[in-house]
Amino acid sequence: MGSVAAHLLLNKKLPVRAIIRSAAKAEARQAKGAEIAIAELHDALALEKAFSSTRAIFVMTPPLFDVADPMAEHDQMLAALFTAIEKTRPDKVVYLSSIGAHLRTGTGAIKKLYDMEQAFGRLPVPTAGIRGAGSWRIL
Repeated sequence: MGSVAAHLLLNKKLPVRAIIRSAAKAEARQAKGAEIAIAELHDALALEKAFSSTRAIFVMTPPLFDVADPMAEHDQMLAALFTAIEKTRPDKVVYLSSIGAHLRTGTGAIKKLYDMEQAFGRLPVPTAGIRGAGSWRIL
């Protein structure tokens, strides 16, 4: 989803700064015209630097299938993202959520997106969540 959004923006000749967790992915993104920032989602200072001078931010967190405690891991990422966004204050934040993220309980891993929606709703900037449901279509 993040690469699709970047691709669409780059096709419209809009500036894109791709925040990538791994330098291995940087070359492909740079070749398409994106500026690159490497930052771990747990690192508020690195995210703050990556978000600086941006007008809008698109947030998509990883599913965390391979960690022992995905909820704790997500809470750490969410705290860092919130801090960095609060400090840099872009014009808007759009984030990928999911169907069911409006429910506080009974959704399993979707709970992390409920938490994100609640936290981002407290940001001092306009936010919008995309609650994807069902199939995906790559453009």
